[in-house]
Amino acid sequence: MRADPDRLRAVKTLPQLIAYLRDELEWPIEAQEIDDLAYDYKAEELGLNEDHAAKIKEIKQLRPLESGQPCGIFWVNFEKKRLPLVVLRRILGSLILKRRAGARKPDRPGWHLNDLLFISPQFRAIPKALL
Repeated sequence: MRADPDRLRAVKTLPQLIAYLRDELEWPIEAQEIDDLAYDYKAEELGLNEDHAAKIKEIKQLRPLESGQPCGIFWVNFEKKRLPLVVLRRILGSLILKRRAGARKPDRPGWHLNDLLFISPQFRAIPKALL
């Protein structure tokens, strides 16, 4: 299925994203309530300091769509229209699996870098700094 980039650019809220994934991309999303579809994260849970936390409106992880799903899908909404790359890197750093034992808190879930998908209304394109 081919995605409509204009419709994707119009996504500004998590409910709009859920509708896009379900209706446009035909993802198997059955629940209607956001609380049934996503986990809330607090900035402190990701090890962000107060300055970084102040730049974030919300962070939510979409619940896995099937058992054994290897990827983590996150909705990250920032306070300003501009994407704060330092904050995004800190969030990413707290979620990726580290090679060194003890480098990440064991009570936090973790993923390989290529298994993370961040979706944000502030993204217009993937910044070169993140590639």
